[in-house]
Amino acid sequence: MYRMRRTDTTRRELLLGTFALAMGAASCSRSADATPLDTIAPSDLAANLASGATPTLLHVGSSYLYGKAHLPRAIHAGETGEETSTLTDVVRALPKDTEIVVYCGCCPWSRCPNVRPANRTLRALGFTRVRALELPTTLRDDWIDRGYPIERAKP
Repeated sequence: MYRMRRTDTTRRELLLGTFALAMGAASCSRSADATPLDTIAPSDLAANLASGATPTLLHVGSSYLYGKAHLPRAIHAGETGEETSTLTDVVRALPKDTEIVVYCGCCPWSRCPNVRPANRTLRALGFTRVRALELPTTLRDDWIDRGYPIERAKP
């Protein structure tokens, strides 16, 4: 009868652990949405705006959040989680090489139900310079509370 030694168990656990990590990394690198998602950090976008850069800023979240506070000159393009016709209408006349930054701000951008569909739609329409604003938490935490510029709806 073969008796398993402690080193055999350790090796097996190490191999299984390595395999699990490799499989996890592979599945993380392949998202359900294979459309590339370029991003821009809030500090970089704020610096660009302060220097006079004028990317087209598209808010793809709820109209309620947009009404409370949004990035300067941002255009509300509708919630894009399930329906993108408003977004399509907003960008219809723009040149395909327009620099576009999409954001929502309701939750972390990596889990946002609106940012990836907006990105996918814009790419499908032929836009080549699309980025998502990296908001690891929310628009309030990652933009407003850091003192970056905003616009509020007029009462």
